Amino acid sequence: GLRVLLVEDNLINIKIAQKIMGQWGVDVDLAENGLIGVEKFNNHTYDVILMDLSMPVMDGYDATTTIRKTDKMIPIIALTASASFGYLDRALQIGINEYIIKPFNPKELNMKLRKYYNP
Repeated sequence: GLRVLLVEDNLINIKIAQKIMGQWGVDVDLAENGLIGVEKFNNHTYDVILMDLSMPVMDGYDATTTIRKTDKMIPIIALTASASFGYLDRALQIGINEYIIKPFNPKELNMKLRKYYNP
């Protein structure tokens, strides 16, 4: 019953995430870039946002900053291939709640999503 907005531009990552979360009964809505993600966020209700940080059109940093102007509470989990401290520190400063390094471990994703699941 968890509603997740997946903001991701990589087709392989999308397919993997949708398959894994589908097996858990998670309702996944997809946005191919940050701009579409912000539009979907403004028009729908989600429990969690999974946000890629590096995307064309609008990256995850700008999308998160825009979302945080209207909603400080929705959990945003960054999906990132970069584990450098500066990269992750910037994400936390703009309002990302936590992050998962790609390629992600399904157990880690499950653990993080469970934190925000309130049936």
